[in-house]
Amino acid sequence: MTSHTISALTSRVDNFPPLPTVAGRVMELTADPETTAQDLMKVVNADQSLAIMILKMANSPFFGLSRSVASLKQALMILGFKEIRNMVLARAVFDSFKYVDQGNKFEMQQFWRHSFVCGLGARIIGAELKWTGHDFFVAGLIHDIGKLVMHMTFPMEFSRTVEIAGPAKQMAFEAEKSIFGVTHDEVGMMLLKRWMFPETLISAVGYHHRPQETKEEPRFSLVVHAADILAHLDELPENIRAECSADGEYFGVDVVNLFQEHGFEWNDAASEKFLQELAEQKEKDSDLLNLFLP
Repeated sequence: MTSHTISALTSRVDNFPPLPTVAGRVMELTADPETTAQDLMKVVNADQSLAIMILKMANSPFFGLSRSVASLKQALMILGFKEIRNMVLARAVFDSFKYVDQGNKFEMQQFWRHSFVCGLGARIIGAELKWTGHDFFVAGLIHDIGKLVMHMTFPMEFSRTVEIAGPAKQMAFEAEKSIFGVTHDEVGMMLLKRWMFPETLISAVGYHHRPQETKEEPRFSLVVHAADILAHLDELPENIRAECSADGEYFGVDVVNLFQEHGFEWNDAASEKFLQELAEQKEKDSDLLNLFLP
């Protein structure tokens, strides 16, 4: 069945509609060093709901700005082009899957909540490691979109992976490989390539379960991998979470060693610290997810 499923998933990706014109144009403009804030503002203003979302996000606690942002131009200047690009791309991804059916043990709200928490976790880890870059949050936010493609194409089969994974989600990756012959990170990477996303995001999504295989910019896939695990741990009851070893069963020796290579000691204390910060950040930014949901 695997050759059939891989072919069907590839076909589904190939037939996905392109990103909205506004998102595509924003990617072009933000990649051009000659672009001005006025150029970008004209494009974003063409989509009033998107412009409103950017203004609301600029004024959210997420960015912690000391003053309110009153205009779109001010938001563009303060947040920067890459941050705006990432907001636009994230909204485009959410919009692309707004008609996905639930059922068969797959809950969209729960899916997006996990994605959102992963994004927050990635941002927290990146900041702790003092790794600059605007892509950590959005990389975490969209890291599992391959699962949506699988669910849309083979809902019954995908529900089996959910059952096999159980509440701890540890077996999902292996179940996908067994049932589909391909995993959600690979499917997600195919879709982002079709949409011509920036390479950092393609790599972060495509290798977030195997950061040791990343050939370029390994920090993004490594951070998203760790944030994904933190997000799953955050979902567990405290008694179950307490039984999970941060540097062994869940994070794995390879990942711990990768962090060490980048000058960071990942251990139980680090894991607990990040989980505490994640809980606080979730509370602080509890309304932020609604800005992306269509």
